Order: sequence, then C-alpha cells, then structure tokens
Amino acid sequence: MLTSHPPRRFLTTGTARLGLAALLAAGALAGGPAISGLPATAAAQQPAGSPRSGVVSPQHPAPLPHATGTVPDGLGAVQESPLRTPSGSRASSLATSNLGSASAPLPLQAWVGTSLSGETSAFGSDQAGVAPPDPDVAVSGQWVVETTNQSLYVRQRSGAAYPDQPGAACPPPGPGSPNYAQYSLTGCDEIDLNNFVESNGWELSDPRVVYDPGAGQFYLSFFVTTTPNASTSCLPGYPVGATCSRFYLFHTEDGDPTGQWEGYFFDSYYADTITDQPMVGFSSDKIGVSWDEFDVANHLWVGDEYFVLSKATFLANAPNSDPVIDPQSTQLGAPSTNFFSLFPVSDLSSGSTLYFVSNNGSDDLPSSPPGPSIFVLGVTGNTPATIAQTYHYPSTAESSAPPAALQKGSSDTIDTDDDRIDGGVWSNGILWTGFDAACTPTGDTTERACIRYIEITTTTFGVPEDDSYGVSGTYVYYPSFGIDPNGDLMSTFTSSSSTSYPTVVAMGLPAGQTLLSAPETLLTGSGPYADPSTTDGVCSIDNDPVTDTTACRYGDYGAGATDPEYPEDFWFVNEVQLDGSNSADWGTEIGELTYSGPSITSFDPAVGPTTGGVTVTVEGTDFALGTTFSFNGASTAITNLTPESFTFTAPAHAAGTVTGAATDSFGTSSPATSYLYVGPSRYQPLAPYRVLDTRSATCVQCAGGAIGSAQTRTIQVGGYTPPGYSGTIVPAGATAVVLNVTAVSGTAGTFLTVFPAGGAVPTASNLNTPASTNIANLVTVALGASSGSPGYVSIYNAVGTIDVVADVEGYYFTGGSGSAGEFHALSPPVRVCDSRGNQGTPGTLCSGAGGASDPLASGQSRLVAVTDGTTGVSTSGDAAAAVLNLTAVSGTAGTFLTVYPPTPDGGSPPTCGSPPNASNLNIPAGTNQPNRVIAQVVQFDGTGYVCVFNDLGTINFIIDVSGWFGNGTDTGGALFYPLGPSRICDTRFGSETECAGDALGSGGSESVQVEGAGPLPDSGIVALVANVTAVSG
Repeated sequence: MLTSHPPRRFLTTGTARLGLAALLAAGALAGGPAISGLPATAAAQQPAGSPRSGVVSPQHPAPLPHATGTVPDGLGAVQESPLRTPSGSRASSLATSNLGSASAPLPLQAWVGTSLSGETSAFGSDQAGVAPPDPDVAVSGQWVVETTNQSLYVRQRSGAAYPDQPGAACPPPGPGSPNYAQYSLTGCDEIDLNNFVESNGWELSDPRVVYDPGAGQFYLSFFVTTTPNASTSCLPGYPVGATCSRFYLFHTEDGDPTGQWEGYFFDSYYADTITDQPMVGFSSDKIGVSWDEFDVANHLWVGDEYFVLSKATFLANAPNSDPVIDPQSTQLGAPSTNFFSLFPVSDLSSGSTLYFVSNNGSDDLPSSPPGPSIFVLGVTGNTPATIAQTYHYPSTAESSAPPAALQKGSSDTIDTDDDRIDGGVWSNGILWTGFDAACTPTGDTTERACIRYIEITTTTFGVPEDDSYGVSGTYVYYPSFGIDPNGDLMSTFTSSSSTSYPTVVAMGLPAGQTLLSAPETLLTGSGPYADPSTTDGVCSIDNDPVTDTTACRYGDYGAGATDPEYPEDFWFVNEVQLDGSNSADWGTEIGELTYSGPSITSFDPAVGPTTGGVTVTVEGTDFALGTTFSFNGASTAITNLTPESFTFTAPAHAAGTVTGAATDSFGTSSPATSYLYVGPSRYQPLAPYRVLDTRSATCVQCAGGAIGSAQTRTIQVGGYTPPGYSGTIVPAGATAVVLNVTAVSGTAGTFLTVFPAGGAVPTASNLNTPASTNIANLVTVALGASSGSPGYVSIYNAVGTIDVVADVEGYYFTGGSGSAGEFHALSPPVRVCDSRGNQGTPGTLCSGAGGASDPLASGQSRLVAVTDGTTGVSTSGDAAAAVLNLTAVSGTAGTFLTVYPPTPDGGSPPTCGSPPNASNLNIPAGTNQPNRVIAQVVQFDGTGYVCVFNDLGTINFIIDVSGWFGNGTDTGGALFYPLGPSRICDTRFGSETECAGDALGSGGSESVQVEGAGPLPDSGIVALVANVTAVSG
C-alpha cells in the first residue's frame, strides 16, 4: 500500500491497516449516510445501480452487470461462511519453537531489484512519495517480473535487463481513462504502472504479480482510487464527491510480459471505500481474487470481498463474457465481516480445488471470538451450476499483531504491519501459509515481531506444523515462502534489531523435519530506514497502537514464487535498505533458493582438442553460489556461474573421455556426462554412401522409423558396415565424420540438430525445414559414444514427425604423418563451374560449346574440373578432396544432385560411372538451392576432377571451391580439431550473442568474431566449419 497521512490503524473495531495514496489527504474525503448493517460510524454508501465489474479492452470497454444485492433466480440461498466456535481465550503472544539442525536453503543467485531513486529516475517525481514499495515477483521459464509501488520491471532470469525491442518507444504512453485497460508494453522492459489505467487524479497501489504455469500466463493486479471534487462523480452511479475505487486484474496475452495485457475490473461495493490489498491466486481451472474493503472517510474496515473466476473465460477475454462463476461469493451481497483478508492460494500442482485462507484469529477481525485461528475456504466445480464451497477450521493457536521493530542507527522503529495472511501456496494436498505475529522468543522477556508458519493437510485439515519463529532481541517480519515438489518449505524475511540494520534472511523446513532450520543471512542492510513520504521528521504522524512509538512504513509484504522451469527452486523479493547515506531510498533484493544439490546435464561443447584451451559451458541445475568444480578429479576454476550453468577452460589432456563434478554443501553431482578429448585430425575422403534412411521402403538403420517431435535418434557411423559392403568404412576410432543430412517430408516446420552421441542437445541447428519439404545440408560432426561404444552421432528433431537420410562423404582421424589430410583454405572462394554459360567461368568442361548454356539432362552425369588446370584453383596436383559449394539453378522438375569421384581411365581423363546411392541436393522445380560438398578428387594430368549427377528434368548448376585437403605431397596445411556444435552468432533480437540485433540489410555484411567466441580458442584458427542459417528475410 501507499503511505497514508490519515491514521493508519482502526482503533474502533480493530487494528486493520488502511493504506491510501498521498492524494487522499485528511479532510479531502467526502462521506455519506450510514449504511444499514454497518457500524454506526461507517459512512460508506452503495452506488445506485452501478455495475460492479467488467471486461477491459478497447473492443468492449463497457462494464458488465453483476448482481450486487440479490440472489439470481434458481440459485437458492447464498451461504456465508459461519463464524468460528468460541473455544478458550485469545493468546496475546506465542513462544517460539526450537530450531533444528537442518541447513537453510542455499542461494542460487541474488541481485538488486529496484529502488526508490531508480523509480524516480525512470518515471518521474510522482514516484518520490511512494512508501512502502510492496514488492512482488513472478517467474516464467524466460522472464522474471518484479512489481513495486508503482512500477513493473521485466528482467532476464540472470537479473540482466532486456534490451528494448527495435523501434519501441519506452516507456510507452498510457491510456487516458480508467475504463481503458487493454495495454501493451510494446517490447519495453519497465513501465510506470500508472500508465496502465492512468487518468488525472487517480492513484495506484498494492500491485501483485503471479505466474500461472498451467496457463502459461502472468497475472497482474492492483487497485486505483480517487476522490473528485464535491460536484463530480468519479464513476457512473457513484455519488458526487464520493471516493471511487477499482480493482484491476490483467493477464498477458501470450505469456510475454513485455507485450499485450488484457483483463477485467471490479469496483468497490460501497462508495467512499477502497479495494485495499487486492490479491490473486489460482487452481487448474479457476482464479480467485479478493480484497479488504475500507471506508475511507472513517478509516473503518467494512468487510472482505472475494470472487471466483473461470480461468478459461477470463483468459479468452471475449466481449460480453462474465468470468465470475461462483454464485456464493460476495458478488451477491455486501462485503463479509466473517473473515478478514481472505487470501487466494496459488496451486503449484494443477489441482482443481481453489483454496482461500484467512487468519480469523487476527486482531484485525472485529469482535473476533476466541477459537481456531485459521479459516480455509475450498471452492470446487467450474460452472455456476457445479460450484460448491466447503469451510474448514484447522486447529491452530490464535495470534496478535506484532510490535514495531527496532533498527540500528535510528530512533525510528519499523512498522511490521498486522497479522493478516502474507501468502499461501498449495501442492499435492499440502497448504502452507503464514503471517507476522507477536511472540516472546525463547530466552527473551520482551514481545517481538515474529513469523508464524502453518502447514495444513487438505485431506484431513490437520496441522502438522504450526511454528512461531522469533529470535531473542530481534524482530522478524514480512515473510515470503514456497514449497518444492519434495515438500521442502523455503522462506525469506526481513530481520532487524537495535544492533542490526534491516537485513534479508533465509530459512526453511526440509521435508521430514519437524524443526525449522537455522537462519542464513542473504544480504545485510547498509543503514537504517525512514519513510520517504513523511513531512514531519518522523515516520508516522500517529503512534503505533501496539508499541506506542512512531513507526516507519516499511512494507506490507515480502513475496515469493516457485520456479515453473525448475520447481525445486524458489524465488523471493524483499525490501532492504541498500543506501546507507539516504535512509529514505528503499531498495529490493531478488534471488533464488533451493534445497537441491547440483546436477550436471551436459558439456557444451562436449568434444574438444587434446591441446585444451577451449571454453566449456557446463549446463545443469542448482549450481548454488559458492559451487566448486572438479574436472578429471582435479579442482578447476569456474567463471560465469549461474543456477543453470558455469564455464571453465579445458586443460590439455590425452585423447579420451573425462568427467566432471560440481559440489556445494548439499552434495556432489553424479558424473552422468563426459567430455571427449580428441587429437588433431586429418581428413580421409570417401566415395559417398548411405548410413541412415528412416523410410521403411529404403531402410538403412531405420529402426524406430521417422523421428518424432522432440526426439533424438542415435546411429552408428564409425565401425558400421553399410548394406552392400563387406566391411567397415569409417573406423570406430575416427574422431569426426562428414555427413550430408537430408530432411524428408516432415509433418511440420522443424529443425534438425546433429551432435556427438552421449551429450545433451546443444543450442545449435543444422537444418531448418518447412513442412512437406525435402532439403539437405552438409554436417561435420564429432563422433561420440553410445553405451560405452565409440563411433556414434545423434540427430534431434524439434517439431512434428520427419524422415531423415544421411550419407557419409568422409571422416577425420588422428595419427598419420606428413601432410596427408591437411586443409588449405582459399580466400576468397573460386568459381570453377557455371553451366549457364557465358558467366566468366574459366573451366572448359562445364558449359557448352562457345560458352553456351549446357544444363544437366535427366539421368546425366558430368565430369567437372575443380582444381588446377584452368580452374584457377592451384594445388600443384596435391588435392585429395575439395570443399565445394554446389548450387542447383532453376530445374525443370523436382530432382536431386549427387557429387561423386570419377573412375580413373588409365592414360585418358577419368570417366563418370554409375552414381552411388547418395545425394547432396534435393531441389523442387524452378528454385535455386546451394549446399556444401566435400568431394573426393581424382587427379589426371595435373587436374582434379569430380562428377555431378542429375536425377530428373534438366537443371543448371554452379560450383565454387573454398578449400582443399592434401594428398601427402602438399605443404603448409592445417589439421582439424573437432568440437561439439555451439552457437556463436545470432542476429535475432535478444539472442544474447555478440551479433544480437544486427540483422543484415540490403547489400549489408556482418563481421563475426571467431577467435575467442564461445568455446573457440583465442588464437591460431585458420578456418572454421560453421553452419549458417538465413532467418525470415
């Protein structure tokens, strides 16, 4: 909530907090006649005939009518939840339980979120009086979203800001009316929340944000309020001069928080009230919202409102649709005074029951009789006809509001708020909730601010845990908490005392334990805190009713979120004082905790040279701060540590496989993956042959058939005997293989990735193919191991089902002597053949007589000179293979082309015999398409030759040479060092590579740094085998 200059606690019927915008100054709020059924001091009035809720979007901005005081025909009577049965007397404080020996959860990462000075700098001086920040956090697989009063920030999971989308005007302008609330951030990563609904004189407060993994959407809520002049009505149906308040609930349109948001609004039941501390939770098919309704003029709580929404209807956002489905919720009557601050619980395990939880033992509930403290409301069904409610009262001790907290370096105390529910999460039959409360810690004689942690089983509504955590001489307050799939509780909170500044602390309760862990400091504050909105030199105009001292508005809540991508991890956000020189400049700390030990899933690249020097990225989960790493049994320095990865530099090592392990205080990872060292390698060209064809009619290693969506197929290449051959061709000990891979008629647009067997799928691709298309690409891939046997590669298909064909063109091996198999690069490439004629090609065996066009006919092979002679590629007859770029040009029919070595013919030029069962290009009619080919060259009379075969129709072709491999009589060549595939350049926005955002324009070029990029060494590279993909030109 925002700071309020009027008194902040209600002493007539309780001590519930009212938080208002600074514009709602004392004396500026008009009241009305008392309402029947409210305390005599209440002055709120129900708007005459005003619709209370509606969908908000440009297409249908008009509010939708809801019944506000009557029961619709056919629904029967509305049953309010009954009051608790009195049993015993209220306990003013509880003693803390002892702490156990278990460790607190480990921090995976932590970073500074926002600050008051940051908000003011970004969004203007209207942010300067905002207190407290009321931080919240929500996390998806890609984004971390933080909300505070009054801003929203979108960050990467590392905490880094997203760069603004190209062309985005940031921050985007806001709408001019509170009725217009479909809104887009237009690719911006931060926004003044007032821009969502801003209209002159409206003030925004109490933002909340959650992520629903089942729906794949973020939900954002807040309320706005205003008091017009005495002759104006702020909303239809409201009396002139009366305060209006509206609660907004938004959802992302496609899960992207930097894009479009849509939603609904709900108005307060009474005029002159505000929809204070609105909250949102969800189950698999429902969304719950609630708020505390306060009479502004008299500073009086008048009851709670709650609504149950159909998730499907809410997300559809259809015109004239009403998502509210619960006829028993308070939409049919006045706000209920039978519970206070009813908190909608977020479901982490896709259950259908929607739970709400309330601390009915709170001091804030007027006339609360003694008895069980916790009330749980369960809502089942998903249509008005099937909705049902159940009421539960687990046996828990009562609570009382906590006292204000002392802090080092200041006589101002910190307001620890009241004992309303701070949060609730449910997973697999377990509900955890908690709140601030008063207690007397063990060994202490003074009542302190403590935290209640309560575990409830929703099968029996028993209470396995009801812990009150406090520390002698210290105050703890504003907890966040969550649970992982194992049932471990993780929590953060703020701690302060007369000898310590406000500090962020973590603790937990591992599953199977009965005592809370010892606390662990995450971030120590740098100084005392003071409310930045005060004008009288102290933090509060009135005294705190519990401690009778002034108290600084510090926060209404901390917040947390279970990570949907890694559900064993928990995210938190808490306020912390980071600016020791400015006590009014609040800040926030965001971080991630876990009770899980580290796990390594892959090395990227998974193959490297024996010379070492390669930067290797270790990928996995739960790499906590302080993680150490051993590689091949030796302690190894790591850099760039994140919860999911870190890097190290591979040392020199003999050829072979080694493993690594990560260690933190929760354990050491199993060596489930390995890194393969390979020596410098030479190339051995081959006549191409087929090693894979998943089609049953032409089967080669086709077990399993076509490759399904997100599936990986592993095939043997080294040590494999292909059909029609009598022995192996590629030895099992080969280091890498050159494959021509063809995607055949996939059911969906997809990409294929070829990588060494035994490793994880890398962030790389070799083929991007539309549906129902045949397309080929040349791949050089290191050989990995399968079940301990060498010589294997894996092929991953992203989407749909697709057949795959792979042909071997050659392999790399270690050993040998001299210069055989060494590579010689050409710069620039040389065109040696263009059958279109009259294109300036020096060769004589490519075009027709007189330079005329001479396309390949159907079933025809042509002998082509590619080195020496008149080609312009000088090798002195030393080429054993040539690196070619083969382009097919405008064939008359769909066809394929195959490049293969000719047959020597004694003293005559070699001849083109029958082509092998292999292909290099698969081309639709009338199109131009290239592919790289590494072809075995046959020498004759100082010239190197290859053959080119066309299957159907007539087609022109072009051949460019970019390098060659020697036959042993050459000098000055380079050896090949295999690596696993790794992406070093991606010009698409947000790719996090050096090329990000540098899309090529017409006639444009891009210089890409190779040395030192990704895993590549810093020096010594003379050539690079790379896969280049053109994207959406």
